[in-house]
Amino acid sequence: MVDISSLDETQDYSPFPDRVTFAVAFIANHPRRPLSRSQIKSVLLVLRLLNVANVPSYTRYKASIKDVRQRHVSAKPQSFDGMEGHTLYFKPIKGLLRSDFGNPVMRAGLQLYSRRQETINTYMDSRMAESDVRIRPPMVDLGERGHAYIHEVVCHEAGLLFVTAWYRAEGCEAHQHPYHLSVGSDVLQIPTSSITQSGKELSYRNSATHVLYQNKQLPLLNRLRKVAQGRPVYNVPMFAFLDDMSGAVSKRWNKHNVCVVQNAALDLDTMKLDASLKLFTASNDATPQEICQALTQEFESFHRDGTVCWDVELQESVLVFAHLAAILSDNPMAAELASNIGMKGMYSCRCCVFGGNKEYKASEQGLVAATKPGQPRTMHTLREDLNKQLDLATTGLKGAWSSQAKSTGVKDKLTSAACKMLVDEFEARRHDEDGPEEDDIEEEINVLKQQVIEDQRHWNPLFKLFDLTGFDVTKHLACEILQTVLLGTVKYLNRATMKLLSEGQKKELVAWLTEANTQGIGQLQAGYLVKHSGSLVEREMKQLCQVMPWALQQIKVDPNVVEVWRAQAILAAGLHSPTLQRSSMTQWKDHLKCALHRFYMAFATFNPRCITLKPKMHLLSHALEDLDRYGTLPVVSTERFEGFNAITLRRPGRMINRLLNSTKHSKKAMVKLYGISIHLKETLEPKAFAPGDAFVHIESGDCVEAEDCVILRERLKKNQGTELYTKAAKIKRVLTAEDQCMLELVPLWPRLPEPDVDGSRDHDIAEQISFDTGSEEDVVVVHATQAVAKANVNHNCVEQGYRIVVKSIRHAGDPGNVCTNDCLFRSAYSSTAAYGLQVDIISSEEIGSTAFSIMEA
Repeated sequence: MVDISSLDETQDYSPFPDRVTFAVAFIANHPRRPLSRSQIKSVLLVLRLLNVANVPSYTRYKASIKDVRQRHVSAKPQSFDGMEGHTLYFKPIKGLLRSDFGNPVMRAGLQLYSRRQETINTYMDSRMAESDVRIRPPMVDLGERGHAYIHEVVCHEAGLLFVTAWYRAEGCEAHQHPYHLSVGSDVLQIPTSSITQSGKELSYRNSATHVLYQNKQLPLLNRLRKVAQGRPVYNVPMFAFLDDMSGAVSKRWNKHNVCVVQNAALDLDTMKLDASLKLFTASNDATPQEICQALTQEFESFHRDGTVCWDVELQESVLVFAHLAAILSDNPMAAELASNIGMKGMYSCRCCVFGGNKEYKASEQGLVAATKPGQPRTMHTLREDLNKQLDLATTGLKGAWSSQAKSTGVKDKLTSAACKMLVDEFEARRHDEDGPEEDDIEEEINVLKQQVIEDQRHWNPLFKLFDLTGFDVTKHLACEILQTVLLGTVKYLNRATMKLLSEGQKKELVAWLTEANTQGIGQLQAGYLVKHSGSLVEREMKQLCQVMPWALQQIKVDPNVVEVWRAQAILAAGLHSPTLQRSSMTQWKDHLKCALHRFYMAFATFNPRCITLKPKMHLLSHALEDLDRYGTLPVVSTERFEGFNAITLRRPGRMINRLLNSTKHSKKAMVKLYGISIHLKETLEPKAFAPGDAFVHIESGDCVEAEDCVILRERLKKNQGTELYTKAAKIKRVLTAEDQCMLELVPLWPRLPEPDVDGSRDHDIAEQISFDTGSEEDVVVVHATQAVAKANVNHNCVEQGYRIVVKSIRHAGDPGNVCTNDCLFRSAYSSTAAYGLQVDIISSEEIGSTAFSIMEA
C-alpha cells in the first residue's frame, strides 16, 4: 500500500496533477489487483476521512486519468483508402508527437527554435529550418509579458518593430529578426529581453486595424493567438523515411512498403535513439504513392489545426503544428517520389536536367556535365511537363505522352496511369461504330481529364505540400550519403578494384588487411571482405575506406588505384562529418568541392566509363547543395532508419524496453567514422592507421606518414636564440609509446626575403615567405593531436622550399619541376585556422577532358 503521507507535496508527479491522484491511480491500476469503481470511491472516501489534503472527487479523478491517457497515449491506428484501391492502416502523427513531448528523455532533446550558433550539427542549425516563413517558429514566451508572435508588432527601445522570425543565438534564449515598420528594408537583430510590450498589449491601446507589410495587409494580431487560447505554440519539422523491406524474418522476400517518421527538431544524440523513430505505416499492398497520400493528408491536417500535447518540461499543454522537412529514401524510391523517370532513364537526375543518350554521356561534353550540377528542376517545370503529358494523352496519339516523359525525365506514376486511361478511352470510342466524331471524342476526353484533375488523381500527392509549407520534391529529397557514397561510389570502386587483382594479389590483400590496425572501426573480417566484395553492407564499406589505401599500397598495385581510394576516403570522411563550424562553413565547402573534384579526376583516370554508366556518380555532385541546405549530411542519412527495419520485424515493446533499460545512448555519443572515435569532443586522440606506424589519421581526416608535411596546432620555436617560429613541419617518423601516437618532426623554418638596398622589405610578407628544412638539432617529437592538417606536397618541393600565400601554395626552386594539384592543401577546413588558406579546384572541363581522352585511348 502506498504511504501518501511520505509523498512530498511539492514533488513533481507529472503527468498526474497531484500526489493523491498519482497514489490512487497507482493502487487502482495495479496489474495483479485492479480496483473496481466502488473500490476507488471507497479509497477516496477513506482519504478524506483521514484529513488528507486535496483529495479529488471521483468525477475529477476520472477526468484527470482520461486527460493523462489522451496526452500520452498514441492515437489508435486509422484506416485509409488509397487512390489505387488499397487500404492501409497508419498511426496518426499527432499521437507520435504527443509521445515526444510527454517523454522526458525525448523532450530534453527537442530544439523548438532554429539556431544561428557557431556549431552546426542538427537540422535546426541549418538554413532550411528557417527558409520559409510558413515553417518558422510562430511564438516565443516573454515570461510575465506574455507571448510574442511573428508577423506582429512589438514595442522595443528602438521603437515599434515587426517580427519576421524567432531564432536562438549564442548565450541567448531566443532572438527576433524584425523589420522596422517605417523602413521595410532595415533589419535589426535584438534579444527578446529587450522587448517591452507584445503585440497583444499594443493592440489594446492602438487604433490600427492592420499592418502593411511588403504591400500586403496583415491583421494586427497573429491568427494563431485565437487558436492557441493562451497556450504556447510550436512548429515542428518532421523527417519521413520510405523504403521497401521484407515482411518476413526468413530469407524469403515478402515486399512491404514501410514509412517511418522522426522528429527533426531533436538534437544529434537523441536522434540516434531508436525511440525517436516512429512507424507510420507498413503495407504489402499499398503503393508508395498511396502512403504519400496518407502522409500528405496528415500534414494538411497539422497545417490547418495542429494538435494539443502535454509538455512534460513546461508542465502545461502546448499547441503543436508540424511540417514535412524532408523525405529520406534510397535513390530509386526518391526518383519515384520526385516524379522522375528513374535511375535507368536517359534523364535520371531528379535534381537537375542532366542526361541524354549513351553517345552524349560518353562524349567529352557529357563527361563534363556528369561531374557538376546542371540546370535545376523546379516544381513549376514539373507541373508544366506533367500537364503537357495529360494534354498529349487527350489527342489519342499512342506513345506521345510517354515520348514526352522520356525526353524530359519527368514521369509520375499517377500521371502515367491517367494518360494511359485517357488514351484507352479515346481508342475505345474511336473504334465504336456508333460513337461520336473525332472532334467530339477529344472534347469528351478533355471533360474526363478535368474530372481526373478534380479528383486529384493526376499527379504526385506531395505536390499539395508545396503550396502549404513549401515542400519541394526537387529539393527536399536529399542526396543521401549512405546510398550514394557508401553503397554507391565506394561499392563501384571496390568491385572494380577486385576485378583488377589476381588471385595471388587477393590473398596478399587479405594478409595485409588482417594486419591493419582496426582501433576505432571494429573487428575487420579481411577474408570475408575480399571474398564477398560484391555484397558488402554500409559498415563494411566504412571499414574499407579506412584500410584499403594502405593495404593496396603494400601489395604494389597501380598507383592510380591507390590514389582513387585515397581521394574516395577523404571525400567520404568529409561528407560524413557530423559537426561543422558556421564561421568556417565557406572554407569547408571549398574543401569538399576540391575533394569531390579530386575524386572525379582520380576516378576518371582509373575507370572513366563508370562515370557515364552510373547515375550515382552524377548525383554525388549535388551533395554540396544539400550540405548548404541541411548543414550536415549525417542529419539526412538513412542509416538510422535502415537499422530500424530490424525493430519493425521484432515485437513492438522491445524498442521501449531497450530505451528504459539502457541510458548509454543518451549519455554518450560515439561517432565511428573512418577510424576516428569522438566522445562528445572530450579527446582528439588520433588512431594508428596501419601496422608498422606507417600511417596515422589526424584531426582534419587526412592520413599522414613519413615525409609528409603538416600544419601544427601550436607554433615551434627555433632553439638558436632567434625569434623564429613556424607551424609547418615535415614528418620524419611516426612513433607509438604506451598506446600514444607521436610524430617526430623536422620544422620548416620561414625564410624572409633579403632586404632591399634601403634595408626595407616588401610590405606583403605573406606573399614572400618561403621555408628552409630544419637541421637534426631542430627535430622535435609531438603528440599526433598537434597536427591539424596535411600539406600534401612532394619531397622535392619541400627540399627546394615552398611558400604559402593567400590563395594557393607556390613553389620556389627548379622551374622545370612541374607541381600538380597534389601540392595543394587537402583540408582547407583545418588549415584555414592556421593560415587562412583556400584550395584550388580542378575544373569539370579538365575532368571531362581527361576521362574522354582515356576512354578514346
